[in-house]
Amino acid sequence: RTRSSMDHGGSHDEVPSSAASLHKATPPTDTAQQEAQRKATGGYATGDRVQVYSNSKKEWLNAVVLEAFETRREADGYSVPVGTLKVSSMAGIKWIRQDQVVSTVRKRS
Repeated sequence: RTRSSMDHGGSHDEVPSSAASLHKATPPTDTAQQEAQRKATGGYATGDRVQVYSNSKKEWLNAVVLEAFETRREADGYSVPVGTLKVSSMAGIKWIRQDQVVSTVRKRS
């Protein structure tokens, strides 16, 4: 499939938390890759502990960045744009476009 993960009017895909627990972030060991991810996503890299706003729960949830996309590529059957974050929280997996990162993701305090 080459469908964008964001084809649904800007909505984000979420899956049940049981499926989210099966996903683990593997932080890049290459510092240059981490820097590229942070530049593309507004400051985030794979493995970062963050908070994500859950539309369904109407609250900020602790989460981890499963994948930060510093380049456009295929992932999970989707063509994912540069700057997208894939995060996991107790609400499930959420795909966040670059233009929504500022309002949807924040550093964990």
